[in-house]
Amino acid sequence: MTRTYELCENALEMLTPQPRTPNHHEIPAMVNLGLARRDKHDIILRLCMGFIVDLGQKLNCNPKFAIRKAALGIALYKYALKYSPKNSNYFNRDRIITSDCASGPTGQGIDHAVSMAIAMKNLAALYNKPGFEVIENMTWCVVDDPCLQQGVSLEAISVAGHWNLNNLCIIYDSNSIPCNGVADAESIKHVETTMRETGWNVIEIPDGASNITAITNALFSARTSDKPTFIKIHTSMRFGSFEAADASQNVGLRADEVSNIKTSLGLNPDEIFYMPHEVYDFFADVRSCGGMHEAEWQASLDKYERHHPFLADQLRFLVAAKTLNNRLECLPEQSPSGIEVTELRDSKGLLSIGHLTPEVQIPTSEGHQAHIAPQERIRPRKGKRARHQPTILPAPYPDVSNNLHIRPCDSEEAAGAFLVAIQSDDRTTIISLPQQSPAQFPQYSSREGVILGAYVFAEPDGGDSDVTLIGVGSDMSCTMETRTILSDVYGLKSRVVSFPCQRLFEQQSPEYKQSVLRPRRGRPTVVIVAQGTNGWERYADVVVLIARSGKGAVPTPLDQGFNPQQMEIAHKIRRLVKSFRRYR
Repeated sequence: MTRTYELCENALEMLTPQPRTPNHHEIPAMVNLGLARRDKHDIILRLCMGFIVDLGQKLNCNPKFAIRKAALGIALYKYALKYSPKNSNYFNRDRIITSDCASGPTGQGIDHAVSMAIAMKNLAALYNKPGFEVIENMTWCVVDDPCLQQGVSLEAISVAGHWNLNNLCIIYDSNSIPCNGVADAESIKHVETTMRETGWNVIEIPDGASNITAITNALFSARTSDKPTFIKIHTSMRFGSFEAADASQNVGLRADEVSNIKTSLGLNPDEIFYMPHEVYDFFADVRSCGGMHEAEWQASLDKYERHHPFLADQLRFLVAAKTLNNRLECLPEQSPSGIEVTELRDSKGLLSIGHLTPEVQIPTSEGHQAHIAPQERIRPRKGKRARHQPTILPAPYPDVSNNLHIRPCDSEEAAGAFLVAIQSDDRTTIISLPQQSPAQFPQYSSREGVILGAYVFAEPDGGDSDVTLIGVGSDMSCTMETRTILSDVYGLKSRVVSFPCQRLFEQQSPEYKQSVLRPRRGRPTVVIVAQGTNGWERYADVVVLIARSGKGAVPTPLDQGFNPQQMEIAHKIRRLVKSFRRYR
């Protein structure tokens, strides 16, 4: 059984690899790595490839991309990765990210990897002390050709080189196959030159589909580099029955193709999911080495706590994925005159985050996250070019499981939304904020009310109300103006309920829900929204959809008397109140 390089936490110091003269792969050959022989690697690689083929057939997907990366997977999980199979939450482990990370836009994995590397560098700067390297790990990112064709990926790569993130390694599977057809873009023809010019260490492996030893040497060279490392692994689509021109990624193989591949690998085509004991023996020491590595890091952390107790308490708090209490102190205090507001930066609004919908939806099961999503711009910002702002995109977010979609109406409710996000340890929070400065309601709004999902925003002046109006997010200004029209023009008394989050409201007691909505015979409840009418039938008798929603390029006389649209809404509500009175 081969002893791996991961047996000791301080292996990099005890067995410092010394570069030899570069070989024909342009990789510094590392010493003292304890690698298995080439013939042993070939046997394990062929068996793993055969297993991948069977797995692809079981899942009805094409396994060719996974087969090309089989050698890389063995090099990573057998030799290079620092991790503990017994504990996936081991904090000082290496992180590995695939190209799409969460079925989002192509190439976002590079951005995530750079962000993780920055976060780890920040933690190391905060908590590492002389003699105590409690944060010391790598971030690995595996990408393909399409990922490097994205402009946002190249921007992230430039940032990593500028900040010298030597704890980051991008492994590029160069196969010249994008999502469809053959990749021949200028952006990836000279990618090595681009990486060197942006401050990266570049390593190239011509036979990356099979040379586990060369890949392992490159990975350890990345771990000891003083710059971020870019490893270009050349792989070919021509393997067995695979052809480079075949662009079908999501189609399973035919039975004859499976037989052809297994025969070319020297395997029995009739054996399904064949995994002999020699494969288990090859990886047997990974579990024990990972556990030993974790135990030694924990012992080092205990020693660190004796010398730096305050920092150790903070670090353990972060390792436990808990929120520091002092974050709540960063929120501005409530002010009778309202919190000073600033506009969001000029951007494409929700149009620019529409492609992130899968990324937002899938990680909701992963726990504590927060997203800021701008709402529509009702009118052009002063001095800015008018543009159309679509508003349909956030509609699905309230229906995503384990997700809190909060629409605050002003700065005070925004503070409450951030309070919810900070305290939600097991849920994703999406906060929709207006891009322009919203109207402020310091005498009505409440951050504590946001925590409850909905609350009574305004009561009528004396007497009972004729109608209950529900306002949501930045549409609250329309709701309050409608309330004023109902009172001044039609003499109707109305109470207003602010409803920033349906899911939070559903978690409250029936008594609280009753006290907020106060459903009464002959007195209607009307919700006024500009988007997302689904779900409001549980709380309101009528939903009024603001007709001019999304037409941000058309200025409206919001500051010149009553808005004609609000006059029309108020007129319809008056007719509704009259029709309900007959049932009192």
